[in-house]
Formats: sequence, C-alpha cells, structure tokens
Amino acid sequence: LLMLSLIASDFPHTAWFGLPNYHEGGLALLSYLALFVATSSLFISKRAQRLALACLTFSTPVATVAGLGQMLGFNFAKSETLSPLLYPSPSKFFMSQAVVGTTSVFSTLLNPDHVGSFLALLLPFFLCAIGAIQKPIHRALLALLTLAMGVALWGSHCRAGWVGYAAGAAFAM
Repeated sequence: LLMLSLIASDFPHTAWFGLPNYHEGGLALLSYLALFVATSSLFISKRAQRLALACLTFSTPVATVAGLGQMLGFNFAKSETLSPLLYPSPSKFFMSQAVVGTTSVFSTLLNPDHVGSFLALLLPFFLCAIGAIQKPIHRALLALLTLAMGVALWGSHCRAGWVGYAAGAAFAM
C-alpha cells in the first residue's frame, strides 16, 4: 500500500521526500520498514521476545498517561520537573512556546500523528494480550491500560491512526 500510494500520488516529490523540515516522506517510511524488518530478526529467542514485551509494557503506560495529561491541557514542556526528562536542551524553548490544541495528544516532537501511530500499532497487540493473560488482576490492569490507550488515540485526532488501528484490530482477529 505504501508503494502504491507513493506511485499514485499527485505530488510525487512530497510523497517521496516529505515537506521541507518535515522529512517523513515515503523514503523515510521505507527506511523505518527496513529497520523494523532488520531488528525484528533479533527477537527470535524467547528471552529476547520477553525483553521486547517488557519494554512495550513499561513504555506504553508512560506514553498513554502523558497523552491523557495532554488531553486535560497539561503541557509537559512547561513543567520544571518533566521537561528535562522529555526534551533535549536545544528544543526546550521551542517546545514550551509551541501552540498545540489544548486538548490534543501529541508527541515530544509536537506531532499528534507520531503518538497516534504508536498507539495504533500497539492497541491490537494489547487487545490480543488481554485474552492471553491468566491472572485476573493483570488482565484487569491491561484492559484498563488498553482503554486508556484508546482514549489517547482518540485524543490525538490522528485519523490515520484510527484507520491503522481498525486494520490492525481486524487483522488480529
């Protein structure tokens, strides 16, 4: 689908190379795909798979809680405590001055599509994991996290993320 959309685009230069200072054209996406394929081969062993699942399990709540905070109007770039942890020094001023919808979920680069894509990729995985978890308390916590992820995805206003989630959920079923 990516190649088809790149070839059929009415604006081929933008489709392949992205907009100025926003380098997320088809070449960048193909690079991401190549990196994904290359790194996924590292997770062949059960131990490596458990490590990857642990990383996802612990990073996703952070992104989700941050997104829910943004939906409530909290700008992490203006926080004296959290700003040094989230943003590199050169971008702190830019991030704190940025105008983003007060109830939009966005990433550290101010792009709601980044966090929308992240959540859209992981939501189907977490939905499947709910059925695989044996302990009721773990299942309930994962269901709560998955619900919060869905709310954060909705709050990102990322239509591509919504479509990606729907396709991923359909594929997972």
